Amino acid sequence: MRKYSLKEEIAEGFKTRIIGFLLSIFGFWMFNYLSGAGFLYYHYIIFGMVCAAGILFSPLYYVFKSYDKILHFLSPFLLCFIIFFMMDKLQEAMYIKIFLTLTTAVLCITGMEVGEYIIDKALGWELQGVYVRNRSGILKLEVIQDKIDDAMQDILFGIAGCILFVLIKVLI
Repeated sequence: MRKYSLKEEIAEGFKTRIIGFLLSIFGFWMFNYLSGAGFLYYHYIIFGMVCAAGILFSPLYYVFKSYDKILHFLSPFLLCFIIFFMMDKLQEAMYIKIFLTLTTAVLCITGMEVGEYIIDKALGWELQGVYVRNRSGILKLEVIQDKIDDAMQDILFGIAGCILFVLIKVLI
């Protein structure tokens, strides 16, 4: 196996992150196009911010250990804005729309964690757990939080982000 220099490793990691980011934005656009959801420009900005934080800026995992938990709090919070936009079109009472937004977001959070588990088992990608990483953010060097603890905390931080959205919607 060829050993990469740090410069090659960073360049390869950057290309991978750019491709992942662009595919995510394209997937969001495709969902909007096929479903007729009617997302507005600010929904693309919100989704782009989530993707940028999670994909493009993933080397920050190396620099800042709490970056993972911040993302698992903020991403569902922002996701709730997109979900609520779809739920707001329903002819239901506000509390039903908020409840559906919350439950859909929690379902997405849980589904992502289950997806990480399945990918880890099938492909060995080590998506679950918190690791000390190399500078590119790709190679995982040492586990600093167990996989099950990471998954449960990710779900709890995600639910907390969703609850913050609900509180804002109720109070404003």
